[in-house]
Amino acid sequence: MLRAQVQSSVAVPVSSRTSRKAEDIYLDGTRLFSEKKFEASQRRFERAYRLDPGHVEYKEALLLARETRIRRLIAGAAVAKGSGDGAGAAALLEQARALDPANPMVAQHFDQQRPLHVAPSLEGPLSLQPIAGLQSFRLRGDARSLASAVYGGFGIKVDFDPSVGSGAEQSFDVDNVDFVRATRVLDKLMGTFAVPVQERSVLIAKDTKELRESLMPLVEETVTVPGATPDELREIAELGRSLFELNQVSVSSNTGSLVIRGREKAVRLFDQTYADLINDRSDVLLDLTVYEIDTMKARDIGFAPPTTASAVDVASTAQSLITANQTLLNEAISAGTLKLTGSTYTNELEEVAYLVAAGVSGSSVFTGMLGTIGTYGGVPLGGVSVGSATVNLLLSSTDVRTLEALQLRTSDVEEATFRVGSRYPILTALTTASTSSALAAELAAAGVSSAAIAAAGGTSSTTTVPQIQFEDIGITLKITPRVLSEGRVRMAMEFKLESLAGTGVDGIPILSNRALTSTVTVAAGETSMLATLVSSNETKLLDGVPDLNDIPGFQSTNRNTDGTRNELLITITPHIVRNGAR
Repeated sequence: MLRAQVQSSVAVPVSSRTSRKAEDIYLDGTRLFSEKKFEASQRRFERAYRLDPGHVEYKEALLLARETRIRRLIAGAAVAKGSGDGAGAAALLEQARALDPANPMVAQHFDQQRPLHVAPSLEGPLSLQPIAGLQSFRLRGDARSLASAVYGGFGIKVDFDPSVGSGAEQSFDVDNVDFVRATRVLDKLMGTFAVPVQERSVLIAKDTKELRESLMPLVEETVTVPGATPDELREIAELGRSLFELNQVSVSSNTGSLVIRGREKAVRLFDQTYADLINDRSDVLLDLTVYEIDTMKARDIGFAPPTTASAVDVASTAQSLITANQTLLNEAISAGTLKLTGSTYTNELEEVAYLVAAGVSGSSVFTGMLGTIGTYGGVPLGGVSVGSATVNLLLSSTDVRTLEALQLRTSDVEEATFRVGSRYPILTALTTASTSSALAAELAAAGVSSAAIAAAGGTSSTTTVPQIQFEDIGITLKITPRVLSEGRVRMAMEFKLESLAGTGVDGIPILSNRALTSTVTVAAGETSMLATLVSSNETKLLDGVPDLNDIPGFQSTNRNTDGTRNELLITITPHIVRNGAR
């Protein structure tokens, strides 16, 4: 097998050319492995290892590629078996066994084909080997003579316990009986029982409870009960003592087994009764996939009209703007950038226009001027200036998805727990202890006030000890699978979601708790889904002219919406990876 080849290879010196060739093949295998071509990558790693056995990386890569192939074959077999394709599942398992027969994951899938390890395999006391055939007896005599004649007729030598005396004479008449029927009638007649000593020798004793307990041979068996708790093992042992008269039953909690010692018949009855517990339970592989979806949206759509208006003295404002920026205007005139050739009023307009274009301080009043009011000598007397208006068309959306995939393996009717989150400390109490010096204690005993004690130099201290209780914050999912007939799995699920929801009295936090208890039945390989909304938050902001935004035709309000949403999705897919004996 490949495992033996890998372990038994001996590192020998290789040439530089062979080493480079092995490295190239190894790199090619690494590329194939990253492309999930595991079979081809395994062949490359095996070839590289054979060329250069002393390279540890080649050996590790070979084992990893083979283990990955085995896992994928076993998972495919579980899916095929769950869908009812038993032949396909068996073929995939055979491929996995061909890769590594000693692999524990592979070997356990063939355990279900082994014979029961209980009563049929017990090596009990010796079995008598009497002469076969039917015989008839016409006898009269005491107990010892009758027993010697009947057992001797079938070739069995008889020894007697002192409890069996001669007694009175009795008749024994039977026709055409075998050894079992003849000895059964004889034992009833004489009140005795026989204990095999050798294959053709027995010991006859009086049938009493004390003699049976002392003379009957006992068998011993170690029974392993997979998945049983110590309390369950003790309960099974107690039932064995009370129902099957197995007085010698010991429990080994460390190994999960029972050691039973008793008569063969009682041990066999115990095995038959607890066959379902003694044989391995089914194993279930749970594929869990957790999706956390965080969505954030921000939308700002609308028209924000001017919210301010003011009256402006055009002439004086223009003159003030020109006066404040006369140096700039003179430089522009000297450079030829600004040419003044008209009347005084026209020149002032050109100067103001130049300053507005230059964006100097104070010129914004003219850019926001809606119109003028009145004129004197062709010069506007006043103007109306309004604030700026804004048109918003903004949409922002962000989706963040977190994926966590894991596998949980458990036995039939055994609970599997998935937990993710944190432990949050909560202050439950404060304990205050005061300590004082010897001087302070003496003064206080004398009735001196605390202020006087402090003035006299007495000292005291206070120690505060907090008491903290930790709470589990996050997700807890408990799944208990039960394998049913026809490849179905019943899952008892308990889902719990805890989070912080603010603070209460004295700053003690408030915990939000959401829980779900449900039982679902699905075919092996099918998926069950749990979905929950963890949190949702939305904020809306409206901007506009008061009262006008409610009048038809004046809806010029700017609408700003911000929202966050956090969702959780969990999918559960059970696979039966091993069937227990049923």
